[in-house]
Amino acid sequence: MTFTAHIAAGIILVKYLELKGLLNPSLEHQYLLVASIASTLPDLDGLIFHKIYDHRTNSPFHIPATWWILCLTAVVVAVAQRQRIYLSFIYVSFLSIYLHLFLDTFGVNAGICWLKPFTRKEYSFLPIHHGKPTNIREWILNYWKSPLIVPEVVITLSGLILLIKSF
Repeated sequence: MTFTAHIAAGIILVKYLELKGLLNPSLEHQYLLVASIASTLPDLDGLIFHKIYDHRTNSPFHIPATWWILCLTAVVVAVAQRQRIYLSFIYVSFLSIYLHLFLDTFGVNAGICWLKPFTRKEYSFLPIHHGKPTNIREWILNYWKSPLIVPEVVITLSGLILLIKSF
């Protein structure tokens, strides 16, 4: 998935959690901001390492265990500091990050190493194999030719519509 689809998925997640009564509606805009940021955090590796092909398997940002440790640490700190208000934001962050990883399990070149550090096996439900792209333009062209472009557009437009309705 692309950066915009991950943000849109975070927005959809917040709206779903609100609909189910799991979030405080008076904090909706803050949750939307947190989800929008958190849903893109795993892609920091692409920015930091300047890779578009294998950044999902060769950095800590696309390893689920990294985010378990960080979120668990945040929960412990929030509880120890008696700042329980932050727990709902940690919850939204955690779910947004894992939604990102789940979506990346569809259509990334090789997949996500869900069980790393125990194994380097990559899991992908619908891998896209067009060879290793040499630049971002080539990656985009390959992606537009894939069957994932339809859910990508649906997620992005749905998130945009929900965001507009929130204001």
